[in-house]
Parts: sequence; C-alpha cells; structure tokens
Amino acid sequence: MEKVFIPIGRYTNVLSQLAKWKVISQRELFSVMDGLITYQGFAKQVQKLEAEGFISSFMAHDRNKYIYLTSIGARSTSQGTDYSNSKEMLGHDLMCSMVLRELLKFKNFKTGEMLDEKIGGIAPDARIDAQRGEVEYVLAVELELHRKSKDRIREKFKKYGSSETYSYCLYVFQRPEVHNTYVGMLKSMSQKIQKKIILLLDGNLTISEFNFQDSECWFKNEVKSFEAIFA
Repeated sequence: MEKVFIPIGRYTNVLSQLAKWKVISQRELFSVMDGLITYQGFAKQVQKLEAEGFISSFMAHDRNKYIYLTSIGARSTSQGTDYSNSKEMLGHDLMCSMVLRELLKFKNFKTGEMLDEKIGGIAPDARIDAQRGEVEYVLAVELELHRKSKDRIREKFKKYGSSETYSYCLYVFQRPEVHNTYVGMLKSMSQKIQKKIILLLDGNLTISEFNFQDSECWFKNEVKSFEAIFA
C-alpha cells in the first residue's frame, strides 16, 4: 500500500507560519519560528514538505532560498494563497511580506499580518495594530509597485477616507514616478481623505531591504519624516 504523507505536528507549524507571511526566505522563516528546533532540522522539514508538494521554492538574486505554499499547501491551511496562476502576485507578496516584517520592528507597531480578504469593503495588502501615546489604531498597508488607473486610485482613496476599520493607510512605493502620480491624485481629494493617507517612497526598496525610517512621506499635503508621523 502506498504511504500518504499527512503533515502534522511541527510540519503544520511550518505551513501555518508560511501561510502567515506568504513568501519568505527559508532562513527568515526559521527566525520567526519558536526556536525549539535547529536550523538543520527545520531545513529537513521544509525539504520534506517541498518533496511532498506542499511547498515550492526559488533562488533569488540575493542567493537566498525563498519558499511559498503550493496550491496543495494553500488548501491545507486556512490562510493559504495559491500562486500557481500569478508569478506577478508572487513577486509582489514577496516584497510586501518583507515590508511588513521591517515595519513591525518600529517601536509603535505592535502586531501585523498579511491579508487576503476584504474587511469593511477594502482589501489592503497588510494591516498593523499600532499605538501612538495612549491612542491605539489600525494601519492598512498597500505596496504599489506599478501605477494603477486614476479611477482605481481615486476609488481606493475614497474607501480609506470613509473606512471605520482602518484609521490610516500607508502606501509604500519603489518608483518615484508612481509615487508622484499618487501624490498628485491625493492633492485633489478632500481634507478628510488626505488626513488618512500616507504616501512613502523608498527608491532603494528591494526584496531584502526597506529603509522606512529614512524615507520621505507625503502626508496632509506636505513632506514629513516617518518619525514625525508615527513616533
């Protein structure tokens, strides 16, 4: 009789953490695990899950092995994303996952997660539970690698402006021309919307580096530092 592999125990922990971060380097995933196993043991678990079709991987130009759930792996978790039909989405989520993990190193950002489903009629890439002074709030995160249509940008701005779920939305840009387009669009929106949208540009953003604290942010119709807004 053919043996059927069913992931249980620590295998399910690997799958659930991978579902949470979507696309992540093998070493970085190990660093966010519970630390109850050696890296060698963890690597063997990843190798087994990959051999059984639950995980797929690729080597990036930074020489790290990046892993993500296959359609089989996605079905085995409640949070999984199926990338089988969209390599563009895979690349986007790879960078967005890194952006979120870097943002969560900021002192006033408490917890966060990558998102798939719409909440309150909006589907940001990620959310962060944050605090400034005694005030707690929820920050939506949008990674914009490419320019969207003006109608789509305007509609998204309006949704965040009226959202009761998200107090603010932080847009992260890699390309100045895309950032400038959004700044121009935001200038034409109401004060209510401008008070909820922050546009951050990091021209050196890569899959492994995000220097948010030294990046310029457009907020309330002027350029501000990250610390001035969130500290």
